[in-house]
Amino acid sequence: GDPDTVLVDIRTPEEWQQSGVIEGALLITYTDPDSFLQAVRPHLKPDQTLALVCRSGNRTSRAARQIAGMIDNPVLEVQGGMIRVVREGYAPVAAKR
Repeated sequence: GDPDTVLVDIRTPEEWQQSGVIEGALLITYTDPDSFLQAVRPHLKPDQTLALVCRSGNRTSRAARQIAGMIDNPVLEVQGGMIRVVREGYAPVAAKR
């Protein structure tokens, strides 16, 4: 719900259905930096942070490294991914796709 941050869940549609998603997150599967940024850019304002979340944090770490130099926005990884977010008490919502 932070207007200064765009949260993107980079997991697959199957993963979104299995465990749910963070309410308000964009659902864009990460396959490569170019197609991912093409899908994200229309949602990202110049002054916003791009936050990435996956299942455990491994994919977000790799994705963040790949795209960090390709955009001017800060790129943030949700450490520990959805596993940590849920373990810390967040109740995901059903994926709407």
